[in-house]
Amino acid sequence: MSFTESETKILDIPLTETCTLLENLGAVKVFDHDRIITHFDTPDHTLFQRGKILKLTEEGTLKLTINQHREDGTTEEIKVGVSRKEETVALLDRLGFIPISEVTARRISYEWDGVDFDIDIFPHIPPFLEIDLGESGKNLLEILTVLTLENRQSCTLSTPEVFQHVGKDYFLLFSLSNHAG
Repeated sequence: MSFTESETKILDIPLTETCTLLENLGAVKVFDHDRIITHFDTPDHTLFQRGKILKLTEEGTLKLTINQHREDGTTEEIKVGVSRKEETVALLDRLGFIPISEVTARRISYEWDGVDFDIDIFPHIPPFLEIDLGESGKNLLEILTVLTLENRQSCTLSTPEVFQHVGKDYFLLFSLSNHAG
């Protein structure tokens, strides 16, 4: 079974102002912590080339996620909670996946009336905002206008693709040296 989500990323946001405007809108802050994100690939590095991303995210809990970005702007994604990092990495290794990159990035998450807002703060690029309207029925342009972000660049890229978009190589920047190649 797969699940589809449609997130829009707003690039290069003013961090403090966006948080203040979200709070003024009535959004509730539900998360504000660093996360450790480890990406996995096959030894011949073909998983990402096929448009798929496999990652383990540590943010108080552990989530294993595989997703495939679609041309229509949606992402087919499966997330599962796991309880032990070492065993999960060992399982992935037995399945033929190796860790290729790791980064610590801060995430600030808000929820408002069925809409999820995630602000991601990665090294080397300006912060960006992910908006997932879910089943809220809300209008994205109206929300962007309230947040004064309507003139900012928006996209449906994955995080590694956002880095590529701004001229940086995510996997080179955060490469695990013992698996670089």
